[in-house]
Amino acid sequence: MVGLSGGGAQPNISQNIIRKLKIPVPAKDAQKRIIDMFTREQVAIQANNDLVNVFNTQIQERIAEVWGK
Repeated sequence: MVGLSGGGAQPNISQNIIRKLKIPVPAKDAQKRIIDMFTREQVAIQANNDLVNVFNTQIQERIAEVWGK
C-alpha cells in the first residue's frame, strides 16, 4: 500500500487506486477453519474470564474475613 501512495510530505492513496485493489477472499474451507479457530479462542477467553471472576470473588471473601467486613 505504501508503494501505491503518491504525494510529498503526506503521501496519499487515491480512490481510483483503492477501487482497483483486488482483495483475495479465502476459500470456504479456509474461512471455516478461521472461524473455528476464533471460536475455540473465544471459548478459552471466556473460561479465563470466568476463572478470574471466581478468584476475584474468593479474594473479596478472604479480605472480608480478615478485615471483618
